[in-house]
Amino acid sequence: MSETGRKFGRADHVLTATLLTILFGTALLLFYSDLWGLSDAGLVALLVIPAALGGLTVQFADPNGSKSMLGCIGFVTLGLGIIFLLTYLANIEGLICIAMLFPLWIPAAAVGALVNRWNAGEARKQGRTRLMSAGWVIVPLALLAAEQRIPPEWNSWEVSREIEIEAPAKTVWPLLINIPAISSDEGTFNLTQDILMVPRPSEAKIQRESDGLIRKAQWGENIRFEEVVTGFEKGTMLSWNFRFPDDSVQQYTDRHISPDGDKLKIISGRYEIKKMGNNRSKLALTTRYKMRSHMDLYLGLWGDLLLGDVQANILHIIKMRAENSSG
Repeated sequence: MSETGRKFGRADHVLTATLLTILFGTALLLFYSDLWGLSDAGLVALLVIPAALGGLTVQFADPNGSKSMLGCIGFVTLGLGIIFLLTYLANIEGLICIAMLFPLWIPAAAVGALVNRWNAGEARKQGRTRLMSAGWVIVPLALLAAEQRIPPEWNSWEVSREIEIEAPAKTVWPLLINIPAISSDEGTFNLTQDILMVPRPSEAKIQRESDGLIRKAQWGENIRFEEVVTGFEKGTMLSWNFRFPDDSVQQYTDRHISPDGDKLKIISGRYEIKKMGNNRSKLALTTRYKMRSHMDLYLGLWGDLLLGDVQANILHIIKMRAENSSG
C-alpha cells in the first residue's frame, strides 16, 4: 500500500457498477412493484437507499474523490433527474410518486455522494483503502429487512378546507347536490391538478338507488367514483362514504396509489354550510382517510397537499357558481 492508497482499478469499477445495478434494481422493485410487500418500506427507502445510490454512483464516477463538492452533487442530481424522467416517459411511474420521492431522494443522494467523496479523500491522505463499495448495498438491504419485520399500523387522517361565499346558504346548497358540466377553465390553478396532472372534476349528480342516495362523481373523462350519502340536513350538511366501483382512479392518476387498497383507504367526506348573515355563507369540505406506512408523517403532509388542492378547487367552483347565480 502506497501513501496515496490503493489504486481504484478495473475490477473495482466492475464491482461498483454491479452493486449499483443491484441496488437500483432493488429500488425499482421497492417502489414500482408489490413484490415481497416492499411497498411497506419507510425511511430506508426514502433516505438510506438514495444515499447509497449517491455514494455508489460517485464511487464509480470519481473513485479518487478529485471532483468538487458541487460537481458530485450536480452529477448525482442530474442522474436521478434523468432516471425519474425516463420512468415517467416509460409509464413506469406517475408524477405523484415521483414528486413524493424527489424532495427526499435528491438531498439524501447528495449526502451519500459527499460522504463517499470525503472517504476517498481520507483514504488518499492516510494511505488506506476507502470504504468498501459492498457496504453501500449491504447496509440498506439489511436495514430494509429489519424494517419489514415491523408491520405498520393504520392511522387516521383528516383534510379540510373552507371558503367564504357571497351568497346565501339556499343558493349554495343545490350545488352540493348536483353540479353538472364543469368546464376545464373553472377552478383555480394548483400543484395537484395543473402540475401533477390529476384530472379535474367534470360533474357530480345525486340519484336514489336501492341502497339509498348515491352521489356519482366524475373527474375528467374517465375517473368515476360514488359517494353513498350518510347524512342529509338540507341547507346545512351533506356527508357520505366513498365507494370505488372500478380502478379508474389509480388507472388515470397513479397506478400504485389505490384509494381503497391495503395501504390507503379514502373513507368519507362532508360538506358543512354556516350562515354568516347578509347573504353570506361559509362552506367547509372535509375528507377522512386512513393509511398504513412506515412513512406516515411524510405521506400525511402529501395527503394534506394533494387532497387540499382538490378540495380548494371544488370549493372555488361552487363559490363562483353560487355568486354568479346570486348576483
